This record gives sequence, C-alpha cells and structure tokens, in this order.
Amino acid sequence: MVETLTDFESILAAITDGVVVVDAHGIVLYANQSAERIFERGRLLGRELAIPLHDGEAHQDINLIRPDGVGWAELRSAPITWMNQRAWVIGIRDITERKQIELREHEVASRIEHAMLGTIDVVSRMMDLRDPYTSGHERRVGEVAAAIAAEMGLDADTQRGLRVAGNLHDVGKITVPAEILSKPGKLSALEFEMIKGHAELGYQVLKDIDFPWPVAEVAYQHHERIDGSGYPRGLKGDAILIDARIMAVADVVEAMSSHRPYREGMGIDKAVADIERGRGTIYDAKVADACVRLFRDKGYSIPA
Repeated sequence: MVETLTDFESILAAITDGVVVVDAHGIVLYANQSAERIFERGRLLGRELAIPLHDGEAHQDINLIRPDGVGWAELRSAPITWMNQRAWVIGIRDITERKQIELREHEVASRIEHAMLGTIDVVSRMMDLRDPYTSGHERRVGEVAAAIAAEMGLDADTQRGLRVAGNLHDVGKITVPAEILSKPGKLSALEFEMIKGHAELGYQVLKDIDFPWPVAEVAYQHHERIDGSGYPRGLKGDAILIDARIMAVADVVEAMSSHRPYREGMGIDKAVADIERGRGTIYDAKVADACVRLFRDKGYSIPA
C-alpha cells in the first residue's frame, strides 16, 4: 500500500520505464533512475525538458541526442496535481532498438522495391526492342493510369501499383510474332485471335509473382469492358477490378493518340471523345469522367 511520497518514489524507482514529473514550464520536479538512464544527462531534477505538454493524455515519439548518436523514446503524458501544483507525469520508454530494426527493415524493403522496379524496367525495354513501333507505350499507359487514379482521389500506393501494372500489362505480347504486332495492313481473324490471347498469357506470366498490387489480374482484365463486350472473359461491371477499369481507359487513350504502323495517331482530342462516348457503357463512368477532366479541363499531357 502506498502511504507516503517516499513509498511512491520507491515504486517508480523499481520500474524499467522512465518516469518524470514536470511543471507547466517543463522543469523536472521528479525523475526516476530509468529516466536519467534513458536521457543520459545525469541528474534531471530541476532541469528543463523540451517536451510538448497537452491538456489531456498524449502519446508521442521523440528523438534523443546521446553521446553515441541519436535514439528514440516513446512518451505517454497526462496532467496531474503534484505538491499542490499543476504538473504532468510522463512515462518514457526507450524504443531505440525497435526503431533501428524498423529503419533497417525499411532500407531492405526499399532496396528490394528498387530492384523490382529495375527488373520491370528491363522487361519494358525488351518489349520496346521487340516492337519499336509501340516503344514506350507500356510506360506511358502506366503514367496515364496513375494520373487518372490521382484525379479520382485514389491513394499514392494505388497509383504506384498502376505504374507497375502499366509497364507490364502487355507482357503477354512477347509470344505474338513481331510481324503481326507491326503489320501495316488489316489483321486476319486468326492473327487478331493471337493478339487477343496476350491478356491471358500476360496473366500466366505474372500470376506467381507476389506483387503488393493486383498486377497479374490487371494484365488479364485490361481489355474487359463494363457492358461485357471485352475479352478474354467477358467480365461486366464491378466484376472488373477498378485498377483494370482505369488501365483500360489509359490504354485506349494512349493507343488512339499515338502513331501505329497501320494508322496515323488520332490525337488526344479524338481519344478523349471516344472515352466520353463510351462512358457508362464500355468504360467505367467515374474513370471516364476523371479522364475527361484530366485532359480537357486540366490540360494534362501524356508523358513523352
């Protein structure tokens, strides 16, 4: 049973977390030994701690400047009455080791992501070498898709995933003979079926890669249409991933506005008009609206 201040201080001295009590000016009225160890400043009593104080309970992390470098501490504070004056009790936990582990994990994850993106770029460049007439198509589609997603208010991670998916959405075309991809005349029915097969082939190539985004399904679905008229599975409406619905619009806009061996580029105005005409029928209405706003109202240009 705690009966005196001395008893209270004895209990606080025995715990491993730091505990300090400060007045309204941040002057330390009490500090246990663990707090002095965490801050590594010697005796804290009577010294000022530059810690933000709040009217209610608060939780925050702060940096600790130590002789051996920078550390981190987790603080939990609450207002109290101490010796008949307003004060704050602050619990302090040294989280330096945990933060260092988190930073190392973040660094490793960043390196892995950088390597992954580099590999994706290599695949995209290989596609460009194989079909120079559409060089840069995948990258540009990814950028347009990310811009549409941003216009729709989707988060940065979704935008990043769309850039990756854009770079890989046509990877299935690697199985299509180059002479068909660059054929200047009209495709035969058999040749068109071979082209259409690239969506499923792309899915087969990508499905076993553990992307943090639905990259394989986007490759599979980017030629599906809201009314079920697309391929290869004839999916309708919400059965099509929103990422794939965005990719479908970005793919059409980039393809229509760019030059191809079998036709001249139609320009961005005609491409956007096509999206507008297909709004709610073949293209998702919200995606189409965002695309129209982006190009027509905000003057967005497809990256070179």
